[in-house]
Amino acid sequence: MVYQIKNMLLNVTQELSKGDVNDVVICQDLSAVTKIFYTVLIIKKHEVAKRLLKIYEKADSERTYVTKGTYKDNYLMVYPYDEERRLKNFFGTGIYNMVECEKLCSEIVIECVTSKIPYPIMYLQLLQNRINISRYREIYFSYTLDLKELSETIGEKECVTICAKTIFSLLDKVMDEDNVSYTLIKKKIKREGYTQFIDLYKDIQAATLTLERRNIGVRVKAFFEKNRERIFRTVLVICLTVGFIALIMLLSQLIFGDIVFYRFFINTFKKIGTESLV
Repeated sequence: MVYQIKNMLLNVTQELSKGDVNDVVICQDLSAVTKIFYTVLIIKKHEVAKRLLKIYEKADSERTYVTKGTYKDNYLMVYPYDEERRLKNFFGTGIYNMVECEKLCSEIVIECVTSKIPYPIMYLQLLQNRINISRYREIYFSYTLDLKELSETIGEKECVTICAKTIFSLLDKVMDEDNVSYTLIKKKIKREGYTQFIDLYKDIQAATLTLERRNIGVRVKAFFEKNRERIFRTVLVICLTVGFIALIMLLSQLIFGDIVFYRFFINTFKKIGTESLV
């Protein structure tokens, strides 16, 4: 299937989801010189398309999508394509410790503030777990969305509330049972006390500062967990080097009857200048 919209020829390469309101596909632009892919929302309900356009017009956030337009009976919203690397899946593997988790949670809030995504769209991204993490540990949102629950009335309060719940669910996977650093956040989430992202960010930063007050054992453990791969590689290199030297010494003993290295160092000090020490 090929969709023509303005100066783009969008060839469907993969179907991501199908729904009553909209489908989501990945398309390649055949008119481009290089191979470029896009995430395309094919909206089948006219009232939903109008609602979405009104949201973008009101938010003045046109730069968050590439282009838009009609094709036959459908309305198309074209977004940049990014690989889906769900953050929740990486937390499920247990590879993150508390320190890394705190940092990523702060970056989620920063992305919410700086992305310029309209709140009704952001709400769906948070609700439908479209928070991703790149191979370089960068947070980004994707647009594989079901627009069935799209609402014009969603604002910052609703977004920060669901963001706080998402963050606490991630923290809860790596948090110690006796950890009291996030008591304030937990209480605010229960009573939906957050209205702005800046408040949530400040509370996360305040809780993160408690790391400096944790006992030395916890901090050392966190350091080793964070750098375990680097430490393992260093130890491996040292072991291989020691093993290689031992092998050379063994072969030297078998071939020459003694260890050549010893002769080199010992003979060096038997004679200094013209004076013999023997």
